[in-house]
Amino acid sequence: MKLIQTLVSLILVITKTIESLDIPCALTARNPTDTSMTPVRGILHIGANAGAEANIYSICVGANVLFIECDPGVAELCMINAAKYGQRCVNLCLSNESATRKFNIADNLGMSSSLLDFGDHKHLYPDVMMAASLPVVTQRYDDWHRGIPRGLLPEMNLLTVDVQGMEYEVLQVSYGCLTTS
Repeated sequence: MKLIQTLVSLILVITKTIESLDIPCALTARNPTDTSMTPVRGILHIGANAGAEANIYSICVGANVLFIECDPGVAELCMINAAKYGQRCVNLCLSNESATRKFNIADNLGMSSSLLDFGDHKHLYPDVMMAASLPVVTQRYDDWHRGIPRGLLPEMNLLTVDVQGMEYEVLQVSYGCLTTS
């Protein structure tokens, strides 16, 4: 916990330095219907961990950010970090099915935690171990998205998915919810 707070503090120092340089936000999203770049208006970040990007995102889009984190303990930190900038974080585990699954929690501040078993990860990163596992209820992205009351989900045109190998599963059921404009 202390290490996470130290890392978050370091990120805040770095972003304060960036802010002091008065560099405008350069986040843009490629418009798939043509070759233009569109300024980012809002961000949905799935697999947010502790929400360390909250300050940087606030420079670009203010409070128009929603973080989603599966690990309940890490989601609490994400909620605290996001709230500092008027952003939100929800503890939710998205997948391609609604089911109860085993969530593997890594001992590296949760950064390698996943619904998947560690497989090759344990060979590539032998210092990272599974610290625990817990049952989580997963929800399909499309079911979750349809269930959100109108106006609760801010306008977003940038989707970030970092779910430790489950990206395809999340995205394969999101196609009906993702639109271009």
